[in-house]
Amino acid sequence: MRRFILSLLGVAALAVAAIAVLPSLISSDWVRAELGRQLSAATGSSIAFNGPVNLSAFPYLAVVAEDVTLSAEAEGITAEFAEVSGSVALSSLWSDRLHIKQIALDRPVIVLEEKAADEAASTADRGIETGSGDPLPALVAFLERSAIESVSITSGTFIRRSAEDPEEVVSDVELTLSAPDVDDAFSLSASARVGERSYETSFTISTLRSLLERQPADVTLTAEADPAPAPGLTNFEASGQVTLNANGSYQIRGGEVEAGEQAFSLNALFVPGERARFLVDLEADRLDLTPFMDVAPETSQTEAPAADTAKPANLQFLAGFDADMSINAAALTLGEISASDVSFSAALKDGELAAELGHLEIDAGSLAANVATDVTADEPAFRGRLASKGLDIAKLSALAGQTVPLSGALTIDAGFAFRGLDGEAIRRQ
Repeated sequence: MRRFILSLLGVAALAVAAIAVLPSLISSDWVRAELGRQLSAATGSSIAFNGPVNLSAFPYLAVVAEDVTLSAEAEGITAEFAEVSGSVALSSLWSDRLHIKQIALDRPVIVLEEKAADEAASTADRGIETGSGDPLPALVAFLERSAIESVSITSGTFIRRSAEDPEEVVSDVELTLSAPDVDDAFSLSASARVGERSYETSFTISTLRSLLERQPADVTLTAEADPAPAPGLTNFEASGQVTLNANGSYQIRGGEVEAGEQAFSLNALFVPGERARFLVDLEADRLDLTPFMDVAPETSQTEAPAADTAKPANLQFLAGFDADMSINAAALTLGEISASDVSFSAALKDGELAAELGHLEIDAGSLAANVATDVTADEPAFRGRLASKGLDIAKLSALAGQTVPLSGALTIDAGFAFRGLDGEAIRRQ
């Protein structure tokens, strides 16, 4: 028995030694060529390993490659990676399930060349024929056969180029994704810088299998921007239960939203596709718009010259999707003005935003208004109308902090227009 045990230990030691030594015996040139061929065939793109490729077997099967390039001309995507590393658990050798320990992309530079309008339309038509653009089914199918402990991007840069628009650069990209199992939590966190503004976001789903089986799953989303894209919008948090509908849309019921210091209850529908669409209903007991009307904080004297050359705030972050929204608030505060029974709706379609204040009850009476603008403009121009069926002049002047030698009711039906989002500039127009 002792000799048998010693023999087993010897065989095991020999196997371990063979696995440990084998990677060093494989030609680096052959590894580069074979990895490039296999991955190019699997992805339909051209992948080349131009630098050293190192293999290891302990504690995991791992590969580290330097100077990797990718080209997918059909999609207009090219990428360069300073280093790509990945590792899988040894158990993947005898299991029918791939256990990915880590995939890390270091200092990637990814360039997207935007196609001309006719080419983009052709691609969109093919996309409609082949799928909805929703990544969840493919992700769930992959996780049925695999587990991903970590996918990370470090010091990444994304560049979008177009013949019509100036180059857009997203820099300092940091991303971490974890999807251990289709029955476990899926989490994604990311940060990036666009121009002078930095963003941070995180997203979690309690279990992807619940979604696949048309059952509710807990979802949370947080986002922060510095400086804020608009006054009062420094942070955004949302949570609730999401359900995948039979038509491929996602529905949230009983959710909660915090935007800045404002709190809402949320019911929403998200329809994925070439151009995503959101339908959102928000309700609030109390809504304070005063922070959203504040001007930007004053800068120091040494920073003043730089502020003069800064681009004006705009709404272009809304240009990539369509949406329908309604907001109802029992009470609203705007500076010294208080209102009740507020009804607001907005529709965003192909970059055109139309908003309507259906009802606003203040001490002096009721108001209604509508406004429209093009959110794709560098400095949006707003046009709309304001109407009332009888404002008490005395109460209205008191709200404005003025005294007027008039009494009675005031009826308004007037148009208005202004440009930009800066409070001081609007008051000067």
